[in-house]
Amino acid sequence: MTPSASAPSLRLPAPRIEARSVVGGPAGTRTRTRTRPRRVAAGGDAADVTIPVILDAIRNFEDVPMARCVYVAVETDDTSTGWSLDLARARIPFVMAGITAVLHRGIRGEERFDQPATIEALYRAIEAEPTLSIQTSDLWLPVHTLAGSEEISTLARGHVFRVGFPLFALARRFVAERLSQDDYLEAARNLAGTVAASPSETEAFRRWNEDQIAYARSVYPKSRALELRWTGQDTGPAPRKEAP
Repeated sequence: MTPSASAPSLRLPAPRIEARSVVGGPAGTRTRTRTRPRRVAAGGDAADVTIPVILDAIRNFEDVPMARCVYVAVETDDTSTGWSLDLARARIPFVMAGITAVLHRGIRGEERFDQPATIEALYRAIEAEPTLSIQTSDLWLPVHTLAGSEEISTLARGHVFRVGFPLFALARRFVAERLSQDDYLEAARNLAGTVAASPSETEAFRRWNEDQIAYARSVYPKSRALELRWTGQDTGPAPRKEAP
C-alpha cells in the first residue's frame, strides 16, 4: 500500500544510509555517504487496514451485549528531538514525547500473524529496543459486529478478529469517552460488516501462548520446597462477631 501524496507522515531524526562510495587512493581514502531520513507512520488508504483484536470477555452495557477485546501496541515514553511531521504543504518540527503504535502486520511484511514464529519475531524485535515496550490495550465492540462472522454461542475467549480501521477508530474514541454509547452503537451498526473472524490467527496466538507458558515453566521449575502447605487446620484470624 502506497501512502497518498496528502497523507501525513512522521520523519525520524536518524538517517538511513543509502549508498557509500570510496573517494581517493590509499593515502587519502575517505567515505562519501548519502543519506535520507526515514519516514514512519505514513498514512494511507484506511479501507485497506485491519487490526487484529483478541476476544477477552462479553459483558452487558445497559442491557447491550458488548465484547471486551485486546490489541497489541508498541509504546515508548522516551523524549527526543529532531522529529518532523510532513503534511501536504508543510513540514512541522516537534519534540517527540512518547508514542503509541498499534500493530497489525508482521515485521517482515506478513499480512497476518498466522504463525507463532511471526508473533515471536515481532516480540523479539521490539523487546531488543531498550526504549520500547509491548503493551496490550482494550476496547469494546458491540457483540453484533462479531456475530456476523461467527454465531454468538460459539464466541470464546482467545478468538481473534480482524477489525476494519473505521470501526477500530470509533471504538477507541468510545473508550476515551469522546463518543457517547448511543452514538457509538449507531455508527457501529453501519460498520458491522467490517469485522471478520481470523481462525488462522486464533490458532497462532493459542500456540504461541502455550509456547510461552512451557518456556516459563522450563526456566522457572516449580519448587516443592517453596510450596505453601495446608495443614488441615484454619490458622487464620478468628471471624468477627456481628454487632447485636
